[in-house]
Amino acid sequence: MVQLSAPPEGNICPMDGRDVALHDGQTLPPNHTDKDKEDLIQKDRSEKPHSFGEYNNVLLTDGQLTELETAYPGIWEKYIEKLSAYMESTGKAYRNHAATIKSWITQDAGASGSKYDYEHVYDEGECL
Repeated sequence: MVQLSAPPEGNICPMDGRDVALHDGQTLPPNHTDKDKEDLIQKDRSEKPHSFGEYNNVLLTDGQLTELETAYPGIWEKYIEKLSAYMESTGKAYRNHAATIKSWITQDAGASGSKYDYEHVYDEGECL
């Protein structure tokens, strides 16, 4: 059984209905979340991303592209194309395309790593 009660009478909180104002010359400390967002917005304004990939849907800034070229020579272009085709075919979106490419390269490097050394040459009759 539920019992309903009437709203309380009288002034519950002495500050209700009053405007809270700062004293002259007093300022509030900056909100770190707002400051961080503003920093990101400023950074985004200074570095406009460019479109890459077959479908022009991979967005990378000049700095991100340079970082990929330096860190992953010879394979970075393949992963830009891979991401472009994947996003186009699935409709998925990613917040940070450079981070996604780095993640995929790292995963693929770990998956292709082998425990066995197939390059070692064994002599005939040698036990393994």
